[in-house]
Amino acid sequence: MGGMRYTGGTVGSGGGTSTSAERATGSTVSAGGPLSTGDGTNNGRSAGTASPGSTTSPGGTTSAGGTTHAGGATHAGATPSGGATTNAGGTIRAGGTTGAGGTIGTVGTGAGGTTSAGETTGDGATGAGGTTSEDRDAAADQPAASDTAEDRVVMGEPDGASVTTPSKLTYTALIITDVAYTDAFQQLAQIHTLTGVPTQVVTVESLCGASATGCQDGDACSDTSKVIKDYLITQYSAGLHHVVLGGDMTIVPSRQTSDSYSNVLLGVSYNETFYTDYYFSDLSQWDTNGDCIYGDPNNDSPEYLPELDVTRISVSSASELQTYITKVEGYLTAYDTAQIDTALFLSNVATELTIPDTGTTIPVDSALYFETPGRTLSLMPSDFAITKLYSSLGAWPGASPLTVAAETAAFEKGVNLVVHSGHGDASDLTVELDGSNEFSGAMAYALQNSQYPIMVSCACDAATFADGDGCAGQNFITAPHGGGVGYLGNSTIGLGIAGGMQFIDQFLKYSFATPGVLVGEAVMAGHANLPTSDSFAFSSLPLIGSLSVPVVDANSWRWTEKAATYLGDGLLPIYTSSALTLPPTFSVTDQRIGDLVTITIQPTVAVSGTLAVAVTGNIYQFILTGSGEPVSLTVGGSPSLMSYGFSSPTTLASYQRVTLP
Repeated sequence: MGGMRYTGGTVGSGGGTSTSAERATGSTVSAGGPLSTGDGTNNGRSAGTASPGSTTSPGGTTSAGGTTHAGGATHAGATPSGGATTNAGGTIRAGGTTGAGGTIGTVGTGAGGTTSAGETTGDGATGAGGTTSEDRDAAADQPAASDTAEDRVVMGEPDGASVTTPSKLTYTALIITDVAYTDAFQQLAQIHTLTGVPTQVVTVESLCGASATGCQDGDACSDTSKVIKDYLITQYSAGLHHVVLGGDMTIVPSRQTSDSYSNVLLGVSYNETFYTDYYFSDLSQWDTNGDCIYGDPNNDSPEYLPELDVTRISVSSASELQTYITKVEGYLTAYDTAQIDTALFLSNVATELTIPDTGTTIPVDSALYFETPGRTLSLMPSDFAITKLYSSLGAWPGASPLTVAAETAAFEKGVNLVVHSGHGDASDLTVELDGSNEFSGAMAYALQNSQYPIMVSCACDAATFADGDGCAGQNFITAPHGGGVGYLGNSTIGLGIAGGMQFIDQFLKYSFATPGVLVGEAVMAGHANLPTSDSFAFSSLPLIGSLSVPVVDANSWRWTEKAATYLGDGLLPIYTSSALTLPPTFSVTDQRIGDLVTITIQPTVAVSGTLAVAVTGNIYQFILTGSGEPVSLTVGGSPSLMSYGFSSPTTLASYQRVTLP
């Protein structure tokens, strides 16, 4: 309800393997704890479970949601761990090959409990006694090592994905950006890799350079968007799950499409040309008649079902990107957990409904959809504290009038989720049907809040990333002193109760059913589970009482699939459990002897989870089992900088960069 307009540089292959002088020690390392690439959970930052409503075949494959892994995760196209074999050491393996960007493997325990990182070979094979694991869930379920066991993982640091695709990837997430933004996105990739989502970066320039035809942006048959999608198809077949487009449309292009929709009872008729990132998510053929016009509703027949979750960090400058990365780090590591069970619901007057044969028009508040049993508010957990700001109060208990001042105050007080049903436009985050009560992108950019929410809206145009800094959703996520960390909206006209609100309902339903879900996975669930038909019952109407109106049909379903756009980092978790606690802190010391340096990392409290350390171009992973003992690793050379990340299903993440003396 609401949302409608009514006529009333190539990246290198990454870090190499470690030298034989490097070794990891520590009594808190469990056996078989590899940094996996095709499993379903990310050390507490879960990669999701089967989408609600999807079906699972005996072989583990799910419709629209992908393949089900051990542990319940769902990803289209990946290999089910049911076919994995168990090695002598008890580690489950499901492949053993690695992609460009480094090595991955669990190395066997050496004499005296010490293991050399050099035993992992560059092509993904393992050294003597070792195994290569692709299933962290299964490995984590193995018994913990004794105090002398020192198994650990070495993986190349996320310095860039290769433009050629191996049979199995060492990462689950890919950031695509322009070469000018590579360094900053490498920083973001490292944050995600160390906190549980192995991530690589690839540049548009490298993809175009590797294409036989290059990127001919004057020719839609072989333009940059086509080259990117062809690359994603090969990456998906090798196990890729998540894609983040790094920048606005001047940095990473999108796909132009067109569509049409009309509904006589709702009094709307649209024909629009717009840009859609869903072209990169649905890997089916969008140009079935070969005329290089994509998603033409009259001539093309894509499946419009997602295989990859695709989100866009829509920034227009390096400074905006650094601002956003700072917000990401704060969201992951310093979130106010007392605010997790809070939500803000915003509504505008959606439309004036015309009663057939009477000539009577009735103003309808979007809150009617929220408040209808089985719809949005019914999906919220009972322990959530919900603030309601509605344009017309009606008989809804607990609602207050929506004003610009009230909306600003609610954002700045701090809230976890914001749900909006109503109107917007390219420069307005929320606005009334008559243009009043305007909460503009400039107002969103000026917000002063330290708690960064995720906002979901069915409004028109506020996610029109083609407008760059003129996009209200982009203003919201790039606000330097507040705003949010993500905005789900539409890159064209939003259809409200004709698809947009149903998409939001599926997004929320999946989020609350899937602890630790990543934002991108919830967006993908919205696409996968969007109903192809729906009717909405308007009740207590003057003159006629109630009226059931068909609102979703094949045309509005297709339109919504293409229009729904998430601006922000899809690799972030959605916080839904107030039981999460603040992350532990760690102390880091180092000791140099000749050309070797031993780094010791001590948790300040006993904690269980995964600690990953990036140093000398490699990533070392330790499974902490709650003993409180330190972990140590010895590396060659003279590193001056290291980073570490910690992830756990019971705490926020930790991430720190440490200068070594």
